Amino acid sequence: MTVFLAYAVANTMPHLGLPIPNWFPAPKTAYSGEVSLPMTVFFWVYITPSVLISLGLSIAFLFNLCGRTEVRIAGHQGTVFTGIGKLGWKRRFARSQLKSLDIHRSYDSEGADTVTVLLKTKTGEEISFGSFLNDERRLFLLDALRTSLIS
Repeated sequence: MTVFLAYAVANTMPHLGLPIPNWFPAPKTAYSGEVSLPMTVFFWVYITPSVLISLGLSIAFLFNLCGRTEVRIAGHQGTVFTGIGKLGWKRRFARSQLKSLDIHRSYDSEGADTVTVLLKTKTGEEISFGSFLNDERRLFLLDALRTSLIS
């Protein structure tokens, strides 16, 4: 995959007016010194699905290896963080607006299920998290949240 991506980048650089570094693989065709613009666009269209799938698998691997799901409750505010290290996203909720906290199971069109912790607020906002956790950790998180939010 990396070779094809490097090839596509090397084909694109001359069309953008950028020089190709000496260490970068410089593709040549049999008829001219550079690959035509239509062929370059076709190649990008051809490899984009593979690049996106590879990127998604890499992110899933990193998340399973060193990702974290963290819920913090400070006073009347709560924050759910999901990410890897400091990269990720935070979702906030007001403790007073909390309506329900349950395990949620959803199914896609092929019948595969995703299990998450689902936090619902009175305003209709839903915060779903914990899909990368195993069942035991997800239940522990749910029980810890219920205990801390009730008191």
